[in-house]
Amino acid sequence: MLGIWDLARRMGWRPSLSSVELEERIRWLAEASLPTVRARLDNHLDTMQLSEARGYVRARARKAVAVQARHSAFATELLASQTMEHVVQHAIEHVTLRLTRELMTQPAAYIARRAA
Repeated sequence: MLGIWDLARRMGWRPSLSSVELEERIRWLAEASLPTVRARLDNHLDTMQLSEARGYVRARARKAVAVQARHSAFATELLASQTMEHVVQHAIEHVTLRLTRELMTQPAAYIARRAA
């Protein structure tokens, strides 16, 4: 015999998370994805302007965060695809802010150039 929760899940009901729980998952996902995203960044990131670096980090973070989200434990919580996309987007923003903040606190790279 099916319980009420089993029946509700079969009918497409998905449990909703509180905003605090959702934010915890976003932060966890961002932290878990940081090493992978750092590994995907090239060494010339410190020569870019801040806005250019943000776009570059976002582009490199997209795949890493999405893969981490799919393989994470909370992916099995039957989150709606719209909620999962929300979590991934916000985690990408967390990763971008964290890495660009690190970039801004590092000393600028000196590139020796020949005089023309």
